[in-house]
Amino acid sequence: MAKEDTIQQLQLLDQNMNHLLEQKSELQDEIQEIESALRDFNETKTSYRIVGKLMIAQDSKQTKAQLEEKKSITTLKLTTLDTQEQKIKEKIQKVQEELMQAVKEE
Repeated sequence: MAKEDTIQQLQLLDQNMNHLLEQKSELQDEIQEIESALRDFNETKTSYRIVGKLMIAQDSKQTKAQLEEKKSITTLKLTTLDTQEQKIKEKIQKVQEELMQAVKEE
């Protein structure tokens, strides 16, 4: 692989990593918000849900179950991103090694 192609591939991997880290940060923030909301449900019997422009009363148990499901799904997405992050790190390391080898051969 030509040195220029290797550099371009490394830049693309770096962009992918940055995008992935942004997504990961957003999911971590979402999980923290959900956990905070779940802690608040221990003290209330009624909760409110916003649907469009309306605020509708809803049983706290139902809302809590929905939040726990959302947390579970979000955690699964985060786990998937962790796996993708590890794969990208490995690819970056491999491409960096290829680039270093190409520089040494010059």
